[in-house]
Amino acid sequence: LADNGGPARTYLPQGGSPVLDAGSNALAKDQSNNDLTTDQRGAGFPRVLNGTVEIGAVETLEAPPGAGTDLIVSKTADVDQIVPDRDITYTITVRNILADAATSATMSDPLPQVTTSSGGSPTTSQMTFVSLNVAPGWTCSTPSVGTGGTISCNRASVAGSSVHTFTLVGHVPPGAV
Repeated sequence: LADNGGPARTYLPQGGSPVLDAGSNALAKDQSNNDLTTDQRGAGFPRVLNGTVEIGAVETLEAPPGAGTDLIVSKTADVDQIVPDRDITYTITVRNILADAATSATMSDPLPQVTTSSGGSPTTSQMTFVSLNVAPGWTCSTPSVGTGGTISCNRASVAGSSVHTFTLVGHVPPGAV
């Protein structure tokens, strides 16, 4: 959960999330049964984007999964862990949203860029790789420990309706703001 604006901490839906445009406009009502015009953040944040309300307290412009989409990848972290010169743990989840197996699955995840400040001038630096706990059945290549780069994983077949979880630890550079 994070402070995405408004009175309550929320999860901000990411691209490909099954909650995107998956709600019922007919049920998006306030306590007086009036149509909701904004999400929980208030003015400037319409309740309905892309034609259909999302499931949850906030709307995003992210698109729902496209036709024929097999796999959805999400990456989450506790934003309170983002502390300069410390490690941060991400959970990466790969979901096969169809009943049939997905073949030749690949996942590529570049380590995030963060804003750093050195001598008062903001710049960007890439987080560095610490470790990856690989989901069973996947083969991954990673950057060397202490360097930036991209994590690449593959699997010949991902069973239908399955969920695969990876745990990535990265190091936040000193001076991150």
